[in-house]
Amino acid sequence: APLFLLKRAEKLNLMLKTIYIFAFFHNAPGGCSKHLSRFLEQADKDSRFSYVLFTLAKHEDKYSNFKRIDIKSINNIFANPVSTIFLRLILSLYINFINNKAIIIDFFNPIFVPLKVKKISIIRDLGELDLNKYDFLRQFYRKKIMLPLAMRFSDRIIAISESTAKNISKYFPYTKGKINMIYHGADKPKNKLLNQIRSDIHYKDYFVYTGRLDSYGKNLINTLKAYNQYIKEGGKNSFFLIGAEWRNTEKIKEYIRENNLSQHVKVMGFLEEHEKNNLIKNSSGMIFVSLHEGFGHPILECFAFRKQILTSNISSMPEIGGSAPIYVDPYSVPHIKDGLHKLENFNYDEDFYTKINFQLNKFSWKKMYKMYTDIFIENL
Repeated sequence: APLFLLKRAEKLNLMLKTIYIFAFFHNAPGGCSKHLSRFLEQADKDSRFSYVLFTLAKHEDKYSNFKRIDIKSINNIFANPVSTIFLRLILSLYINFINNKAIIIDFFNPIFVPLKVKKISIIRDLGELDLNKYDFLRQFYRKKIMLPLAMRFSDRIIAISESTAKNISKYFPYTKGKINMIYHGADKPKNKLLNQIRSDIHYKDYFVYTGRLDSYGKNLINTLKAYNQYIKEGGKNSFFLIGAEWRNTEKIKEYIRENNLSQHVKVMGFLEEHEKNNLIKNSSGMIFVSLHEGFGHPILECFAFRKQILTSNISSMPEIGGSAPIYVDPYSVPHIKDGLHKLENFNYDEDFYTKINFQLNKFSWKKMYKMYTDIFIENL
């Protein structure tokens, strides 16, 4: 009998420290996916908690190397944004029924209702409150349903930058007291994968852009207008656009065709990590003049390869970039164009390397994970 009671107590103790992770991504891997992967790498070494990951079957292989993470694969019939809304709610109710002393944390598009189980939302940005970055239905859902429910019923809200935290407080003042700001980390380059540029690349000098191919939110039409002027003024660098297609990607391709930029601009599409890294490493620098970011991973990717970046002087970009980047007004085509000339002629000196090293040292995946687990301990 005592042995039976001990085993029962151990099982109960494990249940009390269970973290359920929702990770239903619909697009190609990006900052959200990298954030989750780096979190799980740390979690897989941590015996203090029992982690259960709910993800779509098509993404299961990404997490197969983790030994301590219990992967719950969900049928791909739920692989669309509408069905995962209901899936999240059903799973939340189920977890609340079987183990309401656990924690649920959603890494992407959190939506919660009032339940006893502790709920943690990760809010990456509130761009939809400032920009019409999605189609009408998605914009309406996020502004009027998802965000209000997540803000109201989450026990803790994690913002991934000070900029995002300030926006949460601005638009949802009742969240005061339950917001934690936790930065992402910065990856270190894996030099053994960085051997040479892809064989189909025949350009010596080029700029790169990385991120989704979103003509509006990522400001790529203004960027291309500025690049067009830069070429007409004698600019020498080609321009590679790296990233997954978005709902308005065709506008980007159309602008390139109509302005005879095809010999200068190459739309690469989504690339595997090592291919993308090769192109960054061998580039003249990165262009990332977005209108709104929650964090801004491309800035740190660029710094990791000791490259300069032309980026926006608004939103979270100055917070992540510090004093190292070339900053421009993203709404001003002439300002972006002048920045392109500065990027082409940038002097890579010790002062620049000191600045990027200082900035990179601010961001650590280990530090990030510890801050998450401090919240878990506080709420379990």
